[in-house]
Amino acid sequence: VVLRGELLATYSFWYRGLPFDKRATWDEQVQRLDPGEPVLPQVEALAPVDTRDRGRDLLMEALKHDGSER
Repeated sequence: VVLRGELLATYSFWYRGLPFDKRATWDEQVQRLDPGEPVLPQVEALAPVDTRDRGRDLLMEALKHDGSER
């Protein structure tokens, strides 16, 4: 679990506000993340799906705050 509390709520609000096509694009990118590799560099490499793209930033913030930077 990477997102908790306020970050999870903000991420969920952002995600639900994406148009369906952009949500599908985001889902495809996230599904390609390899949990066997450090996650932070993979998240940093995700392409924005929208001009108000907060998903990548929220995930990076959670990973950095967690301290493990998995």
